[in-house]
Amino acid sequence: MTDRWGVTPRLDGSGKTVWFECLAKAPDELVKGVVSLAPPPAPNP
Repeated sequence: MTDRWGVTPRLDGSGKTVWFECLAKAPDELVKGVVSLAPPPAPNP
């Protein structure tokens, strides 16, 4: 998910740049079950 995105053509006509922005959310604004702040589990040896 992105908060904002766009496409900017290069001035020399050689292509384009696709860009996106993701805004940070405070923990109390996160939807439970969608984003986890817990670290991933350790791998099994």
